[in-house]
Amino acid sequence: MTEEQTRVESQVKESRINARVPFSFSQQMEFTLKELRETLRDRRTTVTLMVMPLLLYPLLGLGLRFIALPSSGTQQYAYRLAFETEEEAMWVSEALQTTDPDLAAAEKPEGTPELQLLVPDDDKDFDLEQMVMQTVADLGIK
Repeated sequence: MTEEQTRVESQVKESRINARVPFSFSQQMEFTLKELRETLRDRRTTVTLMVMPLLLYPLLGLGLRFIALPSSGTQQYAYRLAFETEEEAMWVSEALQTTDPDLAAAEKPEGTPELQLLVPDDDKDFDLEQMVMQTVADLGIK
């Protein structure tokens, strides 16, 4: 190797070593403060940084809610009421139908929940509390 090649290689090695030396803490602080001052100097940037999230996050939340959740108009709800005797179920059914004669005669609006009355076939193994706990019925009435 020639002297000049050796000198060039040593300069390249030295430049690589100098390139790896990180900024000192004071240089990093000075650079950060300078950039912060420049950013905060522009009022439009400051307003954009503050106002845009306040506007965009609620709008994005509403938009995603409509996209992610299916419309509830297609789903029919039903409430399951469990009774100990058939007489109790009939009484509640009649009471619900006769509370308002105009309401009973009118058509049910779309989305009105359906009532399912659950009555035991026999008195054996029928426990209202267990039916509600196992989500067979929504409400147990004694």
